[in-house]
This record gives sequence, C-alpha cells and structure tokens, in this order.
Amino acid sequence: MSLSLSSRINRDGRIYLLGLAVIMIMAGCTTINFAPPIASFQNSVTTASAAIGTAFNNLNQFERQLYLDDVALKPEKNVDIGDGSDQPTPLLGLTFQAPSIKARTDSLRLLGTYAQKLTNLVGNNAPQQFSDVVKTSAGSLTTLDKTFAELSSTTYDPTAAKYISPVSELIGSLVKMYYEHRRDEAIREAVNTGASAVQNILGELENDLVNFVKPQQTADLWADLRQLVDYYNHHRETDRMDLQERKNLLGDINKCALAYEASVEINPSGLIDSMRQAHEALIKYANAPRTPGNMNALLATLQAFEQNAQQVSKQVEQIRQATKG
Repeated sequence: MSLSLSSRINRDGRIYLLGLAVIMIMAGCTTINFAPPIASFQNSVTTASAAIGTAFNNLNQFERQLYLDDVALKPEKNVDIGDGSDQPTPLLGLTFQAPSIKARTDSLRLLGTYAQKLTNLVGNNAPQQFSDVVKTSAGSLTTLDKTFAELSSTTYDPTAAKYISPVSELIGSLVKMYYEHRRDEAIREAVNTGASAVQNILGELENDLVNFVKPQQTADLWADLRQLVDYYNHHRETDRMDLQERKNLLGDINKCALAYEASVEINPSGLIDSMRQAHEALIKYANAPRTPGNMNALLATLQAFEQNAQQVSKQVEQIRQATKG
C-alpha cells in the first residue's frame, strides 16, 4: 500500500532532520573529539615531568646513599659534611640543585601549555576567549628563560645556557598567540615558531638525561652493588653474621641489583622521542582536515607517548626505592 502524502512528508521530514543532526554532529566533532586526546597528552606530560624530575633527584639521593653505604661498610671512615678543601661531600653536595631540577620540569610544563593553547586555538572560534585562556594560565612560566639565564651563571649547572634561546622563543610564540586576533595567523605563528622551540627544548632535556643522568646513575648503582657484594662475601664468615644479618644484607643487595637493572633498561631517549612525536602529531592535526583517519593517527601517537611515560615512571620509581637506604 502506498504511503499517504502526509505520511511521506512526515517520513521525509524525519530523514531530513536526522541527516541534519548527523551533519551538525560531524561539524562539531573537532571540539567534541579533541578534548580526550589533549587531556591524555597533558596527563602524559605530567607523568613524564614527574619521572624526569625524580630521575634528577635520584642522582642526588643516590650519591648520598652511596657515600653513606661506603662509610657504613668501612668503620674507619668518618661522616663528613666537607672534604677539607671547602668542597661538600655527597652528604650535602648535590649534583643537581633544586632550582635546576625545577627549571627543567617547568620547561616540560611550558611545552604542555603550548600544546594546550594550540589545540584550544584550533577548536575555538573566539580569538578573545582563547587570548584570555593564554593570559591566565601561561603567566607563571613567562620568566622561565630568565631563570635559565640565572642558572647559567652558576658553576653547578653547565647546560642551563642551552635552554635560554628555545625557552625564550616558545614564550614569545605564546605571547604572540595571545596578541594575535586572527585565528589563522595565530595558528601559523604557533606552528612556525613554537614547534622548532619545542624540538630544541626536548633535545636539551634528552642531552641532560642521556649524556649525564643515565650514565652517572648507572655507574653509581653498579659501584654500590659491587661494594655490597664484596662486603658480604668477605664478612659473612669472618664477622660470623647470623641468619637475619645475612638476610638483611642480601635484601639490600637484591634491591640494589633491581635498581641497577632498571637503570640499564630505562630509555630516556625513548620517552623524549615519544613526546617529540606527540607534539608533531598535534601540530600535524592542527593543520590537517579533521578526518577520522587523522584523528586516529593522533590518538595512536598519544597512546604510545602515554605508555612510554608510564613505563619510564615505573622504572624511575624502582630506582628511587634503592635510594632509601
């Protein structure tokens, strides 16, 4: 039986409204779909920042623990604050001072702020609203380049000077994004200036972690493990250790061995590279058509970054446990 005219009108009207709703949903999918990826990225940046900060602190803590273990295993040695030549012993002589560690973790926060502002800009049609967001959230990081400049004048932070230029460039890019009233020009500024600064900052972090933190940490853990093993093998019979004493010392040896293995396996280059790829994916998405394929590529890259950050965080925590003594 054929449909009546009124029935066909109602049916066609529902089909039209349904199609219109689908089109509206698809048109708004950029804003709807982009929130979870950027939240994932921000969480991964936070995880990576905490892990990197802990890695730097681990170096300080383990230098102290290695010193105290050496004193404990050699009763003839005193615990000293200074070495007699106005130089602190590892008891207080930190390899990385707290301001240096904070500046490096703040540089990661700056990268996260840049990425967040770029993605807000891509999904926001109101330039003034975007500018307000930049002004309120990025203000605390706008003097980070000056912090690195101050650190570069000290003797305990030899690589701080390398951060000054890229950090300054990225801050400048954020400021221009704030003052730029044309959305497309702001995006172009973020991509052309900010992206290269991000890569340079990540490169300096990678250099610090790969060329200094990891090798020194691994060497310290090996030295402490070797010292504990030698002490146990030499004293287990001569000192007539009882069962509990042997178990306690073997427990320390086991903890140090696990930390050494984690230090060998940890891959700071992999973490930095996955963060680098995540930033590149955000940039690419900001300049590409909002297709499901492009979104899926972005999500896959962000997921890899998240997994890498979680893995390194666990390894860093395992190493940290060995510094407790």
